[in-house]
Order: sequence, then C-alpha cells, then structure tokens
Amino acid sequence: MTVRLRFSSLAGLVLSIALTSLSASPSRADVVVTSGSFAGPNPFKADPTLVSSYRSSIAAIGAGILESRTNFGIPELTILDVEPYEVGNSTYHVSIFGGLLAGDVVRTLDILQSRFSASDPWETFSTQNQWVQIGAYVHSPTQTVSNHRDFIEDLGGGAFQFVKGTGLFWYVFPDDDPLGWELRVLRSYEVIRGAALVNPRTNGRGLTIGDGVVGGTSELVGEFTGLAVAVPEPSTMALAAVGGLAMLVGRRVASRRGSMR
Repeated sequence: MTVRLRFSSLAGLVLSIALTSLSASPSRADVVVTSGSFAGPNPFKADPTLVSSYRSSIAAIGAGILESRTNFGIPELTILDVEPYEVGNSTYHVSIFGGLLAGDVVRTLDILQSRFSASDPWETFSTQNQWVQIGAYVHSPTQTVSNHRDFIEDLGGGAFQFVKGTGLFWYVFPDDDPLGWELRVLRSYEVIRGAALVNPRTNGRGLTIGDGVVGGTSELVGEFTGLAVAVPEPSTMALAAVGGLAMLVGRRVASRRGSMR
C-alpha cells in the first residue's frame, strides 16, 4: 500500500439552528456550550440540501437526541483526492454556544492531530486560533457546508447562538486503506463579555473577527475533544465494488498535510 499523507480539516463548520428557547435577557448563567461529533456529507459540494442536513444534525446534538460518535465507517471520513473533491464525506465536531449577547467574543483554539494507529503518538498538523464577535450580520450566501464553518444566529430578544465546528476527513486514492487511522481536534474555548477586539475585520463569511481582545470578563471557559477513528462497516465493501471509493483519503503530494480554513 502506498500511503499518501494528506488529511484535512474543514476548520470550523458552523450552521444556523435554534436549539433552545432563551430568555429575552440572558444572564451569566445562561451562557452554555454543548459539543458533539457526527458524520455528514461532503463539505465542498454546493447543495443547499447538504447544508440543511448538517443543520439537522447540529440541532439534534444540541437537543441531546443525537449521540456523539468517535468511530466512523471509512466512507464517512474520506474524500477522493481528485478535484473538485466532491466525492466522499466528512466527520464534524461542533461546539454550540448558547446564551450569548451582542458584543460577546468567543475565542476558540483548535489543535488538529492525526495518527495511523492507536499505538502511534499524535502528530499536530494544524493549530487554529480565532476570536469571533457576536452580533447581527449577513452571512455569505454560498451553499456549501464549508462556507458554514462559523455561523451566528440571532434568536431574538437580545439572545444569540454561535456554532463552531471542524470537519475532519482524509483525502485518499482508491489504493489507500485508512482502516484504523485517527484524527482528532483538541478544542479550548472562552466566552468573553465587555471586551474590545484587537484589529477587528470582516472575514469571507461576514463575521467580525480579530487577533485578540482588550478588557472584558470571562463568562465561561471549557474544552472539547472530537475524535474520528476509521472502522470497517458493511457499506465499505459495497463502495469498494463500485470502484474503490470506500478507500478515499490521502493526498496527491507525498508527506504534505493541510487543513481547510
């Protein structure tokens, strides 16, 4: 087997969904975070039904009716390494921040790691630090899951919700066999109230981001680990029989790694 080391993360899939009914005047006690991991569709294919599918999964995670997972079938976390990378799927690891107020800043640090077996040491391939200011905005209209990596929803009555996520998957060729390969995101987060962003600007999704904060008080801090382990499943054989698409994950350039931002 020729192993082409390419894996990727859709750093921060975020989708808009109202998960709970919040009071008109959220207080410190209302700031809560719910996290979970699930399998979803391709992040790069432009299709509003795929975005809707992800929104449903995030809503279920927030409502506590979708069990967070760590084991995924090979077709669930692999993408064929052929442009435009629309064949295959991804796992998603989200944190839903509820009870936010306009002006709050959510800071997240995602450390993305991989290894080829449970006995190998973890290797970090990307570190992503982000400060997002909460408030009303206009999101970019592109209908891909990738475009919804970070998303704020105005729930009314002064309450906002922010969903932060990472899509983890492997790029592969048909002769790759990622069985047992692992990916994970180590996420730490903080909600800061009354702070000013350093170097505020608007990103491609319409969100206000910065390079840090000045002042403010910490409302909540926490951590989340999202793990994706490739395991066999019956659908693997079916896909292999139709051209080996079950063995998607890798990269065209040997030993090169990247993450989707």
